[in-house]
Amino acid sequence: MRIVVIGTGGVGGYFGARLTEAGENVTFVARGAHLEAIKSRGLTVYSALGDMHLRDVQCTENTRDIGHADIVMIAVKLWATDEAIQTAKPLLGKNTGIISFQNGILAEESLIAACSSQHAMGGVANIAALIEEPGVIRHNGNMASLAFGELNNTQSERAQ
Repeated sequence: MRIVVIGTGGVGGYFGARLTEAGENVTFVARGAHLEAIKSRGLTVYSALGDMHLRDVQCTENTRDIGHADIVMIAVKLWATDEAIQTAKPLLGKNTGIISFQNGILAEESLIAACSSQHAMGGVANIAALIEEPGVIRHNGNMASLAFGELNNTQSERAQ
């Protein structure tokens, strides 16, 4: 499965790193000093659930270089949702799922309006994590879970 994480902060960086560690094909979308640190040194996660350092991380600022994804995870602040959705559009293939892991009640509505209900999925992230410094994610506590699925409550291959 090809997964793209838009927003490589505490939430996106942590869960994207765990997915990478589990063998998934993950590309991170980041910018600025965080992007440069990840490209040059890799991505480090400090966590009570296990520290990790990923050396060869796929990370870019330009989603046009990636191609279609199976799943797009949006993990930006709610105020940056619309920009993140526009950033995600080049990643959308016929069956791509796009999930917003943000606090707030309007994220799914924004996904549907911009990308269609065919692509939009619902999601919730339970975690306390942050960028400690460029290229380093600090997970606080032991809570770290994602829940996601189709908005029409059906089973789908992409949600497995």
